[in-house]
Amino acid sequence: MKVFYINNTQLVNKLKQRGNMLEANKLYKSKISPKSDVCVKYKITREISEPLNMLDFLILDVAYMIYKDYDTYYQGKFTVRQLIHAISGGKESCSEKRIEEFTKEIEKLCNTKITIDYSEEAKSRKLGKGDYKIEDMPLLPVEKVGKKYKFYDKPPLYKYAEVNNQVIAVSENLFCCNNTVKNTHRNFLIKYALLHELEVMNYVKTSRYAHDEIMYFRKSDRKSESDKGLLTQIDWCLDEDKKDMVKYPSDIEKNLTTVVGLHTIKDITETAKKILDYYKSIGYINEYELMRRTPKGAVVGIKIIGEIKKPLSLGKS
Repeated sequence: MKVFYINNTQLVNKLKQRGNMLEANKLYKSKISPKSDVCVKYKITREISEPLNMLDFLILDVAYMIYKDYDTYYQGKFTVRQLIHAISGGKESCSEKRIEEFTKEIEKLCNTKITIDYSEEAKSRKLGKGDYKIEDMPLLPVEKVGKKYKFYDKPPLYKYAEVNNQVIAVSENLFCCNNTVKNTHRNFLIKYALLHELEVMNYVKTSRYAHDEIMYFRKSDRKSESDKGLLTQIDWCLDEDKKDMVKYPSDIEKNLTTVVGLHTIKDITETAKKILDYYKSIGYINEYELMRRTPKGAVVGIKIIGEIKKPLSLGKS
């Protein structure tokens, strides 16, 4: 059974939050945990102007899955079509438009470089002597060979995550959900957001999760903020036909109560329910409650009732 991996370092979680606002060549710092003063320094270098979005981080996690299963299944190279199949969990045909969209994202990741200096963290973790700096490496270190891509190094965000044992590994089918929802970009990101939060809730027993067992999505757990909820987490615009990722949370707020906005919120809510109902059916979760501030508002959190367990059955792949 194939394994789906999620990079759960504080650095990556910070990049997900700030990916569309990071300035190129500016040195940033990220704490290794909310309660620690130890920081990792990082810098992004772009050869193209496109900012990072949530789809990019999903592609990076799936690319790492390909990297881990490289020689046995992919025989040293992979195509864009194979990467899309790995994300969707199926072998259905890919439209040329979707291949073109993913090719553009891959090229962006190849041309976006990162420098990570985690020597301070290595010292605090007593990792011993070594070079704890990744210097100006592409987020996706692959080269084009004909119509295929070939890795020439391990993806740097995972090179860093492996040192700290902060890689979440689950069955690939737990991400694919046995194809219970349509394979659209937006649905990929909803599954990605839900699975990450559930796995963190399962293994990281912080006060945020242990006491109330509520997972709030970014920028939605403070009552002073509007009901952006899951929309903000997946960086998706209200009108999916525009195929634009939101640049700032205010882009969502302006249209949240429009007809298009309410329709999008309804679709996202129904997708989340289908995914969570599938998780119930395989014994991954017992029960859940969607958290919304108004009956038609965006999902701002999910209360998981009972324990999260290893699924009894994952259905057919």
